[in-house]
Amino acid sequence: MKSGNWQEEMAEKKKIGDWNVLDLREDGETSPEIVYLLEPMSGAVPSCVIFFLGGAVLGQFPHIAYSTFLERIATKMNAAVVAVPYEVNLDHFNIAQRAVSRMKNAVIECEDSRGYPAELPKYAIGHSLGAKLHGIGIAATGIGEELAGVGFVSYNNFGFAETITMARSFAKEMQVGNDFGFGAGSSMPFDALFDLAGMAVSAVGLEFTPSPLDMDRIVESKFDGGVLKKTRM
Repeated sequence: MKSGNWQEEMAEKKKIGDWNVLDLREDGETSPEIVYLLEPMSGAVPSCVIFFLGGAVLGQFPHIAYSTFLERIATKMNAAVVAVPYEVNLDHFNIAQRAVSRMKNAVIECEDSRGYPAELPKYAIGHSLGAKLHGIGIAATGIGEELAGVGFVSYNNFGFAETITMARSFAKEMQVGNDFGFGAGSSMPFDALFDLAGMAVSAVGLEFTPSPLDMDRIVESKFDGGVLKKTRM
């Protein structure tokens, strides 16, 4: 639907902060392929499209957890923001592959149904694990050649054991132990839970794919000069 009425309708019905839910699943697919789209309130064609991937856990709800941050970007740049949610698991290759697929399908949807020009510049911003996922996607698919710029915020390439250590520190700061009854008087002290988790990880050798070392190698070998020049951390 590329009618001129699109701009008028968007100006009347949408304002900044109104997220559109796009289900990009194809005919025959049963699982939803959701992205969240934030468009400029001006009603004009966006100046660019920004693909956003959030951090672990928060990345499942980017339109909520990062709403203020993304609204400011959309307003300042007159940009359309495509926030791609994902569920956390150990296979970061798979998460990144699905994210790239959704980004490409979102572009097609916005061009076909919302009148976005094909020549709009595309940018990628990732926070924490989202930055790593963008890095994997760029290295594995070559999508970096199509991007005008890449922004990594608090790039996270920690291993699984390090992630548990970080979770322990975060939980202590938030005083989760007291909230859930794992204080000094508990039969299973709060710290002991993380010690047990750490030992279990070491015993069975759980690790993310790619591992931190493999991810470093991927970046070194696949990020060429052109991609590096337009990447900011």
